[in-house]
This record gives sequence, structure tokens and C-alpha cells, in this order.
Amino acid sequence: MTELPIFVIGFQRSGTTLLQSLLGAHPRIAAPPETHFIARVAHLADYFGDLDDDGNLRRALHEALNPPVPLLAECGFDEDVLFERARAGPRTYAALLDTLMSDFADRQGKARWCEKTPTQPASWVFALFPDAQVVHIVRDPREVVASSLEVPWTGLGARRIAAAWRRFTLDNVRVGLEVGPSRFLQIRYEDLARDYEATLSLVCAFLGEGLTAEMLTNPERRLPTIATAASPWHGTVFEQRAPPVAGSYRSRLRAARRARVAATSGGVIPALGYPPARRSTAFAGHVLNALASPAELPAALGWLRRRVTTRTPEARHRELQRYMHQRAASLS
Repeated sequence: MTELPIFVIGFQRSGTTLLQSLLGAHPRIAAPPETHFIARVAHLADYFGDLDDDGNLRRALHEALNPPVPLLAECGFDEDVLFERARAGPRTYAALLDTLMSDFADRQGKARWCEKTPTQPASWVFALFPDAQVVHIVRDPREVVASSLEVPWTGLGARRIAAAWRRFTLDNVRVGLEVGPSRFLQIRYEDLARDYEATLSLVCAFLGEGLTAEMLTNPERRLPTIATAASPWHGTVFEQRAPPVAGSYRSRLRAARRARVAATSGGVIPALGYPPARRSTAFAGHVLNALASPAELPAALGWLRRRVTTRTPEARHRELQRYMHQRAASLS
């Protein structure tokens, strides 16, 4: 790894795929589909074991290349070639991810790679790659909740999605302040969707790269970054779209859900430059959030059950596999 790695982070349904695809059109940046490597492999180091052992290295590599949702199927990875390449390098989990990503970049004739996995916090990235450059894309949480409720894998109610968005966003802001502006940049999805050129100019300046015409005018160059067959919800990345309409969530979220999100997101909404909710809406949300939500009880019980049963490395691996297979099944 001679160039600084790039990571695109953001809560689910916040525009990470759009940003990743645009970066992948840059002649120096390779941007494959999301890998979930840190959650699926690096955070299970106690399951896979010391990578100095060839057997452990092979198991970890095989897991990295074969997520339950076949997002990497079209990337052209050769497991045997990658195993020999990984054997010859440092035996760390960071080096293993770099092996995969550098292989992809080399085959595209590009100097740098960019990884993106939705809802992967900056703290995870910097723990593995202290010198990484992270671009955090945020979106109005009311739009995030509305969009999240429209996809089949979410399984949570509006309040819990909003609470997760708030925790994720505030944690990234904190980490960004710690590492400084040379390592962390925050942009808004709405700004990117309204003006690709202005926002990408900011992103490229942060990365030390020049904005190129291909990023703006040649969407076909972005196709290798997205496995549309495995992730049909990504197909709209390549469509021409009108700029986002402010407040479109109002037609997609019932009043009670809007109130719950407003109460849960608190002061983070105006702090990011989005119009705040009415005080009466937020007050109603606090009342609703104080009441038990039967619709969310199964999800809460599932979370508690996972906390109890995922203490051993083997159990955590099984739980993660079960979750990802359930997500894959929800897409079929």
C-alpha cells in the first residue's frame, strides 16, 4: 500500500453507493462494491485466529471474498492468486484487506482504492488504517428513515432507525474532530445530488486528487463498482435524477413516525443544516417514544437474545452469518 486508502462511510440509505460510484469513475481510484470486511472478518479476529498461520489466512481470505450477498461476484478475484499475495505480505487484517483492494485496483490500472460499507463508523476504519482518508456522507435523518423503511432488510421501526442514525452520526463527528481535516471530511447527500461538480471538487481536493470530466459525464465508467445483479436497489445510481426535494419525507412517513424521528434526532438535525421540526412535532414524538411500541418489541428481543448468545467467537460468527443470510433472503 503506497497510496493512502480511502473509505466512504455513511448510515444506510445516505448516498454511500452514489458517492462510491462517482469516485470509482476517477482514473486513479478503484471503488469496488461494499465488502463489509471489518465487521465480517477483522472484528472476528478471535475466530479466524493469527494470520501468521496459513490455514487461518486462507479461511479469513475465503470469508472476505464470499459474503452471503454476492456483491463481489463480478470483481474478478482469484482466491489462489490472492492467497499467495497475502502470504508474501504482512500477516495482519489490515494488510489482508489491502491485498484484496490493491488487487482490484491493479487490475483496473488505478493507483488507489476506496472501500465503502454502509453504517461502518470512522472509529472502526481508523483502528485498522490510522492513515486512511475518510469521507462521511450524511443525509437528513427523516429521509434516511423513510428510505430505510422502504427496503426489505431493515426490520426496525422509525424511532430505532433514528436513534441508530444519531449515535452513528455523532460518533463520526467526534472522531472527525479528533483526527482532523486532513483525515476526515463530512459532506451532505443533498449537496452532492444537487451539484455533483461542486461537491466532488471538495471531495477531490480533500483526497489530493484532481476532479476529472469522467466523474461527471461518463456513468459507464462507474459500472464496475456496483454489482447490480446482487443489489438491484443500486440500479438507480446510474439514472439521471432530479435534485432532491426538501421535505419529501412528509409524503413517505406518517405523522407519528415523523414525530418519533424529530424527538430522537434532537438538535443534530439543525446542526447539520437541515430545517428543524416544529416544537409541537418533537414534543409529540417524546410522548410517543415514552410509550412501548409493540411493533418494535420483536426486534428488541432479538437484539437482547443476540447479546446473550454471542459471547464466544464461534457464536458471534454464527450470528453474523445468520443475519447476513437473512438479509440475502429478503432480497430474493
